[in-house]
Amino acid sequence: MRVACRRSFILAIDQGTSSSRAVIYAVDEHARLRVVAQGSQAFKQYYPQPGWVEHDLNEIWQSVVVSVAAALDTARQSASFDPKQIAGIGITNQRESLCLWQAQSSAPVLRSIVWQCKRSESVCAEWQERGYASWVKARTGLCLDPYFSASKLAWLLKEQPQLAGELKQGQILVGTIDTYLIHRLTQGQVYATEPSNASRTMLYRLDGTWDPELAQRLGCPQHIYASMQDSCGEFGLTDIAGLLPEPRPISGVLGDQQAAALGQQCLQPGQLKCTYGTGAFLMVQAGEQPLISTQGLLSTVGWQVGGRKNYMLEGSTFIAGAGIAYLKDIWGFLKTPAAASQVQAVASPEVMFVPELAGLGAPYWQPRVRGTLLGLSAGTSRDQIIRALLEGVVFRVMDMVEAASRDLQVPPQSLQVDGGMARNDPAMQFQADMLGIQVSRSDEVEATALGVAIMAAYGCGALPSLQLPSAAGTCRSENIFMPHIQDHERRQHRAAWQRALQAALVFADVDLKSSVKL
Repeated sequence: MRVACRRSFILAIDQGTSSSRAVIYAVDEHARLRVVAQGSQAFKQYYPQPGWVEHDLNEIWQSVVVSVAAALDTARQSASFDPKQIAGIGITNQRESLCLWQAQSSAPVLRSIVWQCKRSESVCAEWQERGYASWVKARTGLCLDPYFSASKLAWLLKEQPQLAGELKQGQILVGTIDTYLIHRLTQGQVYATEPSNASRTMLYRLDGTWDPELAQRLGCPQHIYASMQDSCGEFGLTDIAGLLPEPRPISGVLGDQQAAALGQQCLQPGQLKCTYGTGAFLMVQAGEQPLISTQGLLSTVGWQVGGRKNYMLEGSTFIAGAGIAYLKDIWGFLKTPAAASQVQAVASPEVMFVPELAGLGAPYWQPRVRGTLLGLSAGTSRDQIIRALLEGVVFRVMDMVEAASRDLQVPPQSLQVDGGMARNDPAMQFQADMLGIQVSRSDEVEATALGVAIMAAYGCGALPSLQLPSAAGTCRSENIFMPHIQDHERRQHRAAWQRALQAALVFADVDLKSSVKL
């Protein structure tokens, strides 16, 4: 039986799409987690061609080091903090991004191909023509979309076939961000991953194994797999580039959305959470048996502990906070992302923004679709466009929640939310209005770091369970948003959204009826 330490600290590294964060939590004998200090560092996004997105792995590494250093510097100002009492380190990360690096030095071979990148659309189209879609979904729970790592790797090996030989000889390694960070943090001693990340590659079976037949058919090497471990345990020791006085164990690893679900304590089948980060990601707890969606959602591993897997349904829409950043950086509509909360425009079905700047995700899965702004007039204001983009994200989440309801055959009772855009009260109120259910925002809006801290604390024995006592949990509801509008108003908004979505699909030469099973 696990017994919680009387006092210990957990360092959570949250490596995201636009920045890295480090959060230090204190864990007490009552299984309470309290934030002691945190640091963050943004890094550059690279767009070499339309639809392409890349990250520099050295810049990601430096952002991790800088954020950890900042958190440690702040924590040292507390007399109660001793870095030697860091019992475990957790890593949570952007998931499907593809990384290649030198086996000996951990030096990047090329920039990471980011999960948002659409360069492998042609690869997915070829697989679709070969009839792979149902076969891949049955094995992996995923659909044929550039989102996932396998299509990125297949595209890369077609473009640079010499890499296949270097992979086969073990000169270079391939993996997702978690695997790269583990390798670099342990100075090349550990090449490992865990199921929540592996299940996003399209090379991993939902029943728990890497699949050589999948790799062969999809044009990926069959000998490239990192070792598979539970989501908690020991992934090696690290002093984080000399920042810690002595090496400490990496004791928990989770993909970012699974970590957010754990941070929100979505542990009972049927519970729903949505994280509004760079994109918006819906997770639905499914329990210990995988549930294959018939409504355009994904089946994925939540986590694995003691060899036992937890499964989830997931819906992904690729633009949420990224849309706010787009209006800020490209159009100059906002001085800061937080300013979007001050927009005074009234919700209106006349101006609609389909926010698919990186392709249309769940439940439609049409990567050719792009952002579409409709209903402009000479009197349309800046605030109306900002409000329309926020509403577009809300409508996309509505699409995914309704798909989950059809899969579960049970209407949802509530939705738990976290992430940067969840701080936007008008947007969360509109989300409750459109779903017609309660939306609950926790007081720990950044649940991702908390989730992997829980996993890491359990992995090193600092917590006795993944379930926090209700009185001790740090993810209590801070705000409850209840639906306020009448059914006829909801129908009016939904009808306007359907017209806008249909217009975006028509412009991309896509038939909505062929995009999702209704």
